[in-house]
Amino acid sequence: MQAVRERLTVAVRARSVSNPDHIQIRPASSTVRVVLPPELASARSDNQRSSWEWTYDHVFGGESSQEKIFDETVAPVVDAVLRGYNGTVLCFGQTGSGKTYTHTGSTSQFAQRGVAPRAIARVFSHAASQPQYETLVTASYLEIYNDTLVDLLTELPGPGPESLSLVDCESSTTVRGLRAVAVADEAAALEVLFTGERRRSVSCHQLNDRSSRGHAVFTLSMEFRSRVESSGRVTRAKLVFVDLAGSERLKKTQTSGCLRGESVYINQSLTHLDQVVVAAAVSRGP
Repeated sequence: MQAVRERLTVAVRARSVSNPDHIQIRPASSTVRVVLPPELASARSDNQRSSWEWTYDHVFGGESSQEKIFDETVAPVVDAVLRGYNGTVLCFGQTGSGKTYTHTGSTSQFAQRGVAPRAIARVFSHAASQPQYETLVTASYLEIYNDTLVDLLTELPGPGPESLSLVDCESSTTVRGLRAVAVADEAAALEVLFTGERRRSVSCHQLNDRSSRGHAVFTLSMEFRSRVESSGRVTRAKLVFVDLAGSERLKKTQTSGCLRGESVYINQSLTHLDQVVVAAAVSRGP
């Protein structure tokens, strides 16, 4: 969600394509075109399409850097949050498509850090450049695993289902019992982020050797107070990063047992998200 200029922007990041004749990534025109191979197209009746094209706000090919992704899609959201708006960055896609890499990136290569660490750096850089304001930041990290809420920052191995609960307010939904950690600088915020990352539920299957088995929600809550004004006015804003578990086809992942059950929960929740998005679009109108 990008505040002020546009309420919602959609960006597509594609990994390197093995057959560019069939899947055409076009960053210049922000389009993606899919063309059926001739052997498949010839098997379709005359009134059926053999190619599709979609247009997005941004399209990035496999050569696009982490820095470019952040600068063009996430930095405007962070800047809007620093002006007092709420903003959300949501990573969605098939399992193994690179969502967590885009979100967190590499912890061993600075240039490969993801959009969340870069956003943290931008928040505290801005705070340092605005000494006339006191900036207070707290961080929380939630995982939704098999429809159960899990606090990734708890000291315990894992809370039971009764430990966290959803509370509906007039204009928002909060998680009662979720720990919020005060972070005074970039290093402290990164420690919270990476602590949560290490505690996420992951497993391996045919399509991904580190498949996230739950949806993760990392939130930075901010308060801005003027040091020079006597009004006592406080501006509050939230920056939310959502790293969704990837959609999975059981035939391709070849999972069984617990992994298969996790896949069912993942796919069901993504279907519900799709229904919510469609309903919201219909109610909003053209």
